Amino acid sequence: MDRAEAGLRTLQRCFEAADAVLVTAGAGWSACGGLPTYKDSSFYADNAGVREPLDYMEACRPHWALTEQGKSAVFKPFWTKCVQAYRSVGPHPGYAVLQRLLRGKGDGGYFVYTSNVDGHFLQAGFDRSAVAEVHGSVEEWQCCRPNQCSGAGSDALWRLPDGVDFVDACVHCGGAARPHVVMFADDDCVSTPFMGRDYQAWEDAMEAGGEGKRLVVLEFGCGKRVPALRDEGELVVRDFNAAHGAASATLFRVNTAAEDCHVDDEGLSDSVVPICLSPLDVLDHLDRHSAAPLPG
Repeated sequence: MDRAEAGLRTLQRCFEAADAVLVTAGAGWSACGGLPTYKDSSFYADNAGVREPLDYMEACRPHWALTEQGKSAVFKPFWTKCVQAYRSVGPHPGYAVLQRLLRGKGDGGYFVYTSNVDGHFLQAGFDRSAVAEVHGSVEEWQCCRPNQCSGAGSDALWRLPDGVDFVDACVHCGGAARPHVVMFADDDCVSTPFMGRDYQAWEDAMEAGGEGKRLVVLEFGCGKRVPALRDEGELVVRDFNAAHGAASATLFRVNTAAEDCHVDDEGLSDSVVPICLSPLDVLDHLDRHSAAPLPG
């Protein structure tokens, strides 16, 4: 039996026994539908007719929106390209399989924690109260200067209309508008409960109580370039095991890149199971074998 097959069998056992499931979904999850990951993203800014290459971290910055040159050369074409790409691809088949599997855990039995800004979990029909879009979504927009804007609270954001891939002006004050996405070097993204507060309440509830609970963390496509989701999954496992006893929580690190499958914290080596396969292959296996007896 190879390592991947052993990991799949362990996942099957743990998933069926779990009282709750946390899904952490990074860029590699969206890549299953054909979207590029951070390292594969490229963008060319048109600067006075000269095409200048920018990587994702350079282009994904809010300051470009604050000058006409930056907006026309970088900000508008970059975010227009992103919105068009996300909408043209849409949720891949893995969303439906994952949703079907998670329904078996009942109300409150799962949460999705994703850094992806494509909005595909909500488009696929996941309950918003069980999804934390920790970096926001391109499907919601806000003012570039929210602290100076007349829009506040729940009115600070608005949905991007169908057929529209960019909004120039804030609907409240007429100033520059931007996607509600946490960018690099960004202090102005409006915080909402759907970016983590609801998730924190769910996590606290899962960790409460005595021994006996079982948690599975399904980590899909979370690389090390932006390691926040990897760190969160490991922190949850550490805290859950402290609250409910050793081996109460297991993290399954699913990634096609072998260098992204290893355990970052050696102290968690017994609680992290690497599976170097596509998230779609792992879900297909779990879907086909869930509730089926394991071979001896």
